[in-house]
Amino acid sequence: MSKRAVILLAYLLYFCSVAFVSKLFLPLLVSSASFTAWLTLFFLFAGGMVGILLPKVVIVATQVLSVGSFTMKSVSRFFQLMMKNESSILQSDTTHAASIVYSYPCALVVLIGGFYVISSSTLVFGKAAVLGCALRYVVELLESWQEGTMKQKWLRVFPVNLTTQELHIAVIVLLLAFGVFGIFGLKI
Repeated sequence: MSKRAVILLAYLLYFCSVAFVSKLFLPLLVSSASFTAWLTLFFLFAGGMVGILLPKVVIVATQVLSVGSFTMKSVSRFFQLMMKNESSILQSDTTHAASIVYSYPCALVVLIGGFYVISSSTLVFGKAAVLGCALRYVVELLESWQEGTMKQKWLRVFPVNLTTQELHIAVIVLLLAFGVFGIFGLKI
């Protein structure tokens, strides 16, 4: 299964679980569903999509803006790169933005900053964007763990001398933290 399919499947499962847990589908099943229920569901979906795309947008924007000034040609290049497969973008990354975005300090910043947004914000869009970004990091962590590229991907920029067992424990703790974060965020 391709990476896009895995991310889309994970997002659809996340979207449905959030909608069911927060009881958003119940008013929609009634014929007199309010506009607010539909709007909340739309912001939940849109925020999650923004969150999932955020790491890729940061990487591509860094590549485009590092070349020169902001022109229509750079906007066109931005959208061309956004349509490319992520592995080809990462191979042509001359700014090393992907190495920083997919590193353990950035994952910790997403976790801590996301916990702040989830706990203090009342906006569904912001909570969904943070949860979507966290979901993207979970998918990336699991994929690199499965491929055996944890050290090359997550510890390249900020090297830490960990054994394989310590790395697996750290990944499990990080995944559990993202899981608790997701469960806490489900109370939209």
